[in-house]
Amino acid sequence: MAEMIQIHSDQAAATREIDHQTLPDILEDVTGMKLDFKLLRPWSITELTLRFEGPPEVIKNFHLHEDSATVQEKGETFRVVEIKPPFSEKVLVATLPLTVRDDLKPFLGADAYIAPDHPGIAAQAAELVQGEPNAFKAAKKLELWVRNQIKITFDKGITAAPDIFKDRSGDCSECSVLFASLARSVGIPTRLAVGYEALPIKSSCEFHVWNECYLGDTWVQFDATGTVGDRPNALHLKLFDIGKAEELSSAIQQVIGFL
Repeated sequence: MAEMIQIHSDQAAATREIDHQTLPDILEDVTGMKLDFKLLRPWSITELTLRFEGPPEVIKNFHLHEDSATVQEKGETFRVVEIKPPFSEKVLVATLPLTVRDDLKPFLGADAYIAPDHPGIAAQAAELVQGEPNAFKAAKKLELWVRNQIKITFDKGITAAPDIFKDRSGDCSECSVLFASLARSVGIPTRLAVGYEALPIKSSCEFHVWNECYLGDTWVQFDATGTVGDRPNALHLKLFDIGKAEELSSAIQQVIGFL
């Protein structure tokens, strides 16, 4: 069931009291959005209805990606948006090796940052998924490995996967680049998603990069640094997806510059 949550773009509105038993606390976003909610089991929220409020010049330019967000109601100073990340039963029965359509093959290749053919990365990925025929479970193993292996730091720019694999450090961008390299190396089409994530533990909503893998008949959310569970959750507010990591810098600038 979806919850109605109000997200405000001004401090006065964000700090007013709200009359909702399950949403008692005020959350502040370091990037500019103020959120009036707290979720006790965020990883279990697969559908969410959000009400965004703000000045007309902000709201008119606010557009979440259509594959996971549907506008239910809109006005000059608000948008009511349903967040429901794609998922289907076909995702759970996809098996390795995947049969990949021609239009998805670009999401298997290398670029200036993603390196599925790097010997160390390819060997690590093969070891992690060995004996696992289920593609979703295999991708989850890769996601967990990145989460456990990479020390979160914020002292570097976008880094190539071989260096991330060697240094074992970075932020959500580096983790997403490394995950994409691992997943592509075992034949899973993978791209990067850019936007915001609601972080109940930190009481904020922050810029974030995560991954999507094409399994079954849809792109499925994976996240080696953010809130995760057995299914994609609705706390990821996606603005863009990109197939090449060299496009990440431009996408980040657009997201951060939005507010």
